[in-house]
Amino acid sequence: MATTVSRKVVSRSEVVERSKQLLHREISFIHAPQFLKMKLADVEWQTGEIYVDEKTDFPSSDRVVPSHLSYLFRKPLLTPAGELHLFRRMNYLRFLANRKRSKIDPRQPRIKIVREIESIVAESEIARCQLVESNLRLVASIARKFSKSMADFEDLLSEGNSILLYAIDKFDFSRGFRFSTYATHAIQRHFFRVIQRMQRKRRFEIDSPADLLLDTVTAPNAAPENSTPTLTPEVLRQMAKLLDERELQIIQERFGLRKKSESDKTLKVLSDEMGLSKERVRQLQHRALAKLREYLEGRGITLDDCEG
Repeated sequence: MATTVSRKVVSRSEVVERSKQLLHREISFIHAPQFLKMKLADVEWQTGEIYVDEKTDFPSSDRVVPSHLSYLFRKPLLTPAGELHLFRRMNYLRFLANRKRSKIDPRQPRIKIVREIESIVAESEIARCQLVESNLRLVASIARKFSKSMADFEDLLSEGNSILLYAIDKFDFSRGFRFSTYATHAIQRHFFRVIQRMQRKRRFEIDSPADLLLDTVTAPNAAPENSTPTLTPEVLRQMAKLLDERELQIIQERFGLRKKSESDKTLKVLSDEMGLSKERVRQLQHRALAKLREYLEGRGITLDDCEG
């Protein structure tokens, strides 16, 4: 027997607001000619197996990641048929949502059509999430190959996950290629660019706090007998004057300067602690280091001198 699902009464203003959100929301998709002849029933969830048997498909050696990232390997891999089904479903649902929202009258939107479109969009996001979760380990595997340290790994993992989301939205499933091949090329290209960017900025960054703040710094052309370590305490004293509160916190904790036993923190850890995006923490770090560079160069000392 069919049951009636009761829904709360929605005010006129709420219907108008929800319709505006749908009309202004970007719902991008990769078009396939078959969509014009398809129906919603054609992309319903398959009853067959769409995931790979973990016991026989994925080698345990690739599970070697930090314990706090072990969740990456708890999500099952997709079979080729399962992958194709999810990409077709996600894109068709987005296509359908776009077609249906053209029927919305902004002046007199109907709650029925608004709810229908919202439901279709939500179902497309479920398919997208499944694609993301099933490919997180791919990003981790590539990031590990490009990383020289745990800090590098976590930074690249974050970058790679962003590229994964973009790749899923731009992948043309109708061409018959596996998504893993497409995503691997996209992530690797991005990692190459990230590493090149890091190398170009190396002269603005400090690889080790000891290079600038903890070692003896000698002015250029100074005689050995006149070399003195008094500049290092001076730099430490000046940091509080040169940097604002956030910049000082980032430099101290990024390079483990608050306590001798404290290890340097990653950008991700700092972003979580400070409630900022990782990119914003990176920008503040660069700005702080630029201030320190300017101060040192004003005294006739360059970072190259410090790094020697």
